[in-house]
Amino acid sequence: MVKGTFLGMCVLLVAAAAAGEGKGQKQGVPLLDAGRLEKFVDELPDMPVLHGYGVAERGRLVAGELIIGMYDTIWKFHRDLPAMRVFAYGASRETATVPGPTIVAMKGVPTRVTSLAAAGLGNGTVVPTVTHLHGGVQQSTSDGNSMAWFTSGFAATGPHFSSPAYEYPNQQPPGNLWYHDHAMGLTRVNILAGLLGAYRVSDPAAEAPLGLPSGEEFDRNLVLFDRDFRSDGSLFMNATGNNPQVHPQWQPEYFGAVIVANGKAWPFLRVRRRRYRFRILNASNARFFRLSLSGGLCFVHVGSDSVYLARPVPTKEFLLAPSEIADVVVDFAGAKDDAATVRPSAPTPYPGDHDKKAETPEHDPSAMPAALMPWYPKPDAREAVVTRHIAMYKYAKKGTDEPTHMYLNGVPYMDPLWEVINLTDDDNHPLHGHLAVFAVLKQRSLQRVNELRDCTQGSASLPESRKMAQKTRAYAPFSMISIHIN
Repeated sequence: MVKGTFLGMCVLLVAAAAAGEGKGQKQGVPLLDAGRLEKFVDELPDMPVLHGYGVAERGRLVAGELIIGMYDTIWKFHRDLPAMRVFAYGASRETATVPGPTIVAMKGVPTRVTSLAAAGLGNGTVVPTVTHLHGGVQQSTSDGNSMAWFTSGFAATGPHFSSPAYEYPNQQPPGNLWYHDHAMGLTRVNILAGLLGAYRVSDPAAEAPLGLPSGEEFDRNLVLFDRDFRSDGSLFMNATGNNPQVHPQWQPEYFGAVIVANGKAWPFLRVRRRRYRFRILNASNARFFRLSLSGGLCFVHVGSDSVYLARPVPTKEFLLAPSEIADVVVDFAGAKDDAATVRPSAPTPYPGDHDKKAETPEHDPSAMPAALMPWYPKPDAREAVVTRHIAMYKYAKKGTDEPTHMYLNGVPYMDPLWEVINLTDDDNHPLHGHLAVFAVLKQRSLQRVNELRDCTQGSASLPESRKMAQKTRAYAPFSMISIHIN
């Protein structure tokens, strides 16, 4: 058996975007020096699995009934850190984990989930929560609208709240989703506290013939996110805004110095010399990951977010945005060493058993097919009934460059909008549509950006013409994306 150090990301490389990240202070709070945490001492855990379906007589599949609570509990992120207070999803307080249980649903078989809200913070403060299935196609009443929040015992509810019981029909193509808290104004902190988990839609009839790695050992969910810890080992979440003199709560982005996978900081995974499938979710607030493999290995992409690709795509490295899921296969039979490291774009050192001899690749019943699922309907812009424009713009307090809020077309998020124009000069904004699967038709860079920005601020009219050039980058400021809703 080969000891592969998976998700062993060097904190010095990941944290290089911000000088001093991972030690010192943030907003006056002393932080743990992340560089003092030993890497690769915790084994990568598997999160509990909840089946979103039931089995009746003669193996017939029926709708699943799940009750999932949001619990105020404790979790241990690293061998050398104390167990700390978190919010976690689980079938019970005793089984709640960070991330939460992986829900496995079956295509065409409904999954019904009743959510139990977190009891509170122990000081009498109630916590609004509501769960959103990211990538799910279901009725809007089961979408987890940010204004449909509720508190423990329904002591308080949001204006769009109707019921804590949601139904996911699972009629969409097989693929990867995730669920997370979505409460208005609290999504960031509730997810930082631990309210997130993976969700799969499976279709054995369509997927089994592909021959991809399968089973709990060889088909794994990997949930990545970054966190900071206080000097006492507890999670760091800012209690004030980035600049309290500008806004008391506004925190545009959260970047942590410690990379966590499946709830453990820099874990390792023992792998065999054969193919493995990894469904990698970036559950960070703002951090992008550029992932690559050491040891001469590469990723073979078989899916992106909630759908399969038409054919496998091999890559040496790839960029993973917040909330994005990459479905990849890695064949360890081709590893040059007895260890491999998932790392950022720069090489990272690996501590391990380098004196072991590489073992012979074992029999591997899985396969890498030439084609996956090429029969998805291709988007056609001519089918669009309505074209709408979205201009994203961050507003700053007058006389400062400190942003206080973001509007779409100069109005709050509730307005219906479709075509996206990114006018923020320092941010890449991943786009996520609710209640539908969508495809990006094209992405174009913008010129005369200042005129559009002035229009968004209400100081000018929209220019009659806009010059646009083709651009291939997936995430770019000053860009316009055309999307097609399936």
